[in-house]
Amino acid sequence: MKFKMIRFALGIFLLLVAWSYAGAQTPFYQGKTITIVVGTKTGDAYDLYPRMLAEFMPKYIPGNPNILVRNMPGGGTMITANYVYGVAEADGTTLGSIFPTLYFAQLTGRKEVKFDWAKFTWIGSPEHNGSVFYARADRYKTLDDMRKAAEPARPAAPAR
Repeated sequence: MKFKMIRFALGIFLLLVAWSYAGAQTPFYQGKTITIVVGTKTGDAYDLYPRMLAEFMPKYIPGNPNILVRNMPGGGTMITANYVYGVAEADGTTLGSIFPTLYFAQLTGRKEVKFDWAKFTWIGSPEHNGSVFYARADRYKTLDDMRKAAEPARPAAPAR
């Protein structure tokens, strides 16, 4: 009985020590700067969203980091995507604002693509765009069929 009481008291003590240590940790983003790299030119409609986020987001992130917006236009946001994927530090301090349709560049095998779309993490979007997607019914019945296909689907523009 005495052993159980000692074990219980030791467990409570260790829990309290761990709890106090967790509360004393400095937030990850404290004293850091988050950079949002924007794939469009300054003043473009897609440049306004990141600038709005940069103004209001710091107060909602533990540690209240500074947030800067850096424009890196070109290639339909491809330059930004390549930079965020292959050059920027993968430590959570660099975000990219790129066109959501850029994944088609990877699907079609464009040589300029230096990123793997599947390895990007989507955080959110300030807008919702409806998309229509057509596929041949004799080849694909569901999106899972497309995901599981041995060869990826190759999108194409309609004939003009």
